[in-house]
Amino acid sequence: MNNNDLIKLTEIKQYFLDPPVTFKLPRYASEKLDESLLILEKYRLQNDDLVDYLAGLKLRIASQEPTNNELKTALIKAGRMIGDLNNR
Repeated sequence: MNNNDLIKLTEIKQYFLDPPVTFKLPRYASEKLDESLLILEKYRLQNDDLVDYLAGLKLRIASQEPTNNELKTALIKAGRMIGDLNNR
């Protein structure tokens, strides 16, 4: 993974681990999910569970907006999964 993508993925991980409390959270989360999926798909990493989780979360946001608490919990889980990827 090139350095720029690694830095961006780390920034996204930090955003997911501490998502802002805001009424725009679903929109911001969708943007970050898109960015992370683009990076992960570029490298076709071995962690399909992470890609599936992020894609599923994006669909869930698009189809029915989860409550902010549900979304924050899901984003924190995504951040931890990305962190596990970076720690390998």
